[in-house]
Amino acid sequence: MQKKGLYKEKIVDHYKNPRNYKKLKDYDYKITRSSATCGDEITIFIKMQEGLVGEVGFQASGCAISVAGMSILSEKIKGMTLTDLNNLSEDFVLGLLGMDSKSPRVGCAILSLKAVKGAINMEEDDPCDFC
Repeated sequence: MQKKGLYKEKIVDHYKNPRNYKKLKDYDYKITRSSATCGDEITIFIKMQEGLVGEVGFQASGCAISVAGMSILSEKIKGMTLTDLNNLSEDFVLGLLGMDSKSPRVGCAILSLKAVKGAINMEEDDPCDFC
């Protein structure tokens, strides 16, 4: 199987079976980010434990790329510091999804990153990130 096929399978799996898809009752950071382009919306909840991301939860609706991207990223950020989270790049997230920066779906892919960084920087909920 080609590498591209593996990424497609990973995206479909995370879309159909998202990891950490839950609303946390107890959290330190929370934000909702959305995109008018696809109608995607993500709400993320982050609970810190001893200076590290201890638990992550999210709720999302939208395309496979945005939901899968949040699911995959939610697994990767556990155990990171706030500095680590702020240093995450768009290229890192695109790499998790097997995408490059020329893809027309970049906005969908990086919505999860915008949510994570917005939450930890205590930004206001933004009903439309890409309007």
